[in-house]
Amino acid sequence: MPLIDLTIVIVYLLLMTAVGMWASKKASGSTDEYFLGGRSMPWWLLGISGMASFVDVGATALVSGILYLLGMKGIWFMWNGHIALLLSFQMVYAAKWMRRSGCATNAEWMTLRFGRGRPGSAARVATAIGALAIAIGFMPFFWRGAGEVLSGFIPFFEGQQNLAAACFFGLIALYTVSSGFHGVIYTDFFQAFLILFLILYVATQALYTGTPEYFAQHAPDGWFNPHPNGATESTPRDYSGVQAAKSLMDQLPLLLPLVGFWFLNNILQGAATPFDAWTAQRYYAAKNEREASLVSAQWISLTSLRWLLLAGIAVLALPYAMDIGHPEKTFSTVLTKVLPVGISGLMLAALISAGMSTVDTTVNSCAAYYVKDIYQPFINPDASEKKLTRIAHIVSFLILFVGGLLGTFATNIDSVWNWIIMGLFVGTLPPNILKWFWWRFNGWGFAGGCISGFLAALATFLPVIQNLKANLTTSIPLLGADQIFTFSFVFIIATLGTITFTLCSQPTNRDELVAFYQNTRPFGFWGPIRAIADSHTVAHAKAENKRDIALLPIACLWHFSLFTLWPCLIFKQWHFVIPLLATLLVTGGLLWKFWYKNLKSPD
Repeated sequence: MPLIDLTIVIVYLLLMTAVGMWASKKASGSTDEYFLGGRSMPWWLLGISGMASFVDVGATALVSGILYLLGMKGIWFMWNGHIALLLSFQMVYAAKWMRRSGCATNAEWMTLRFGRGRPGSAARVATAIGALAIAIGFMPFFWRGAGEVLSGFIPFFEGQQNLAAACFFGLIALYTVSSGFHGVIYTDFFQAFLILFLILYVATQALYTGTPEYFAQHAPDGWFNPHPNGATESTPRDYSGVQAAKSLMDQLPLLLPLVGFWFLNNILQGAATPFDAWTAQRYYAAKNEREASLVSAQWISLTSLRWLLLAGIAVLALPYAMDIGHPEKTFSTVLTKVLPVGISGLMLAALISAGMSTVDTTVNSCAAYYVKDIYQPFINPDASEKKLTRIAHIVSFLILFVGGLLGTFATNIDSVWNWIIMGLFVGTLPPNILKWFWWRFNGWGFAGGCISGFLAALATFLPVIQNLKANLTTSIPLLGADQIFTFSFVFIIATLGTITFTLCSQPTNRDELVAFYQNTRPFGFWGPIRAIADSHTVAHAKAENKRDIALLPIACLWHFSLFTLWPCLIFKQWHFVIPLLATLLVTGGLLWKFWYKNLKSPD
């Protein structure tokens, strides 16, 4: 790496650390300040932070590599966790429902929904333990990713991945532990501006470079055909990794059923939201329900711009097919061979700092679950705010420390990652969906559903389940069949457990259900509760619910059009750009008239 680029990276990382340390002065008060910024931050700042937390080196390398390899066909892979459709569900209704609660965490919210008795406490503890487990489980991946990037580009860390990762985590600890949510938000703010600058730079270069002559020389005709069955010649000419990608290319005609599964997964995640700690934190931190909804709208808009970067990297990498032996090397090839000195340093600094944003968001949001939902209610109810803040510092540090140890010594990180995604996440979807929409659902059902999902995820390692999966996936010619089997197995067991535990235990107290309904005003199966709730509140809720249900598909279509527009623009596929732009304008106009203009005014 040239000295100028190295200097830019080091100075930028130190600057971000200094900003975080400065923010620590604002977090010296209560736990509300430490975890939610005192609920005083403007919505646009929270939305910018959300975008920064959704950008990382690993996903950038992975998705830009897929777009480079497959061209327009690569856009289908957007549905595999890279469109974040749940943000549309949050924008339309979930964000305002969360903010109405006045809670600080998803776990605390359980006591509003299920009461403060044993069922509510069981649901609260299950949520808190799950959040902490996921946070610690994610740390090894952040550790490995940081180690690989820093050791690959910074000479001092060459061959020293663990040392590089330790320094990365150390910088994060310096400001995250002391500054809390303020440090997360303010560092994200500066990181986001650099990320947006580089997105626009790469997009501009790709649009300027991608002339018809350029594409005719480096990209086959099939590269611009989005249909998985269209044009067999799809990989870039002279691509050296064609044999490594042969299995994927052979299975492309089977892609559409897998995309259907990914789409269903996005819908289920949207209905279950919030099931993670870090996205929900920004809605709980908003000033009011109006601003919580606006956070999500801005989050979607800014995050969509990432696809300008991803497609731009794919276009700029086309002439270097002989140098790219694996699709995930696409990003590093553009960084070292295409971008000029200075810009490449800024690009690396931006993506490293985006990784810092992801880590610090995870650490701060999940530390809240121990302090607010385990330590304060069950261990030391009389603890002072100073004591709770000190415990928050310790827990934040321990999440980083334990995660770093796991990253250093774990030998099969990918298996752990897959188990977290398919186990802890999928296993919590059924109870998280039912918590909003079914009055009869109770705290025992939530806790039992989470435990059932956890046990089902463990059961996927049993030889009998492994053999069953192997037999089914070999007999069914379907791309991603093993992924679909694991998801379906865990989801079905968790659903059965959720319903069984619910029906075998008493319903939540009616007074508590009425209080929850009148506070949140959800749609779904709430008939017995509506019958005894305040009639004015019910009438208002029904009108709001009808509007939200009608707006949800419109918001999802707007979301999809926005995300898909940018790669089509970079690839200059105008026959897709024009209808996408028209769809975006129509759906955007509908959202402006029926969603934005109906947001509740600040009190």
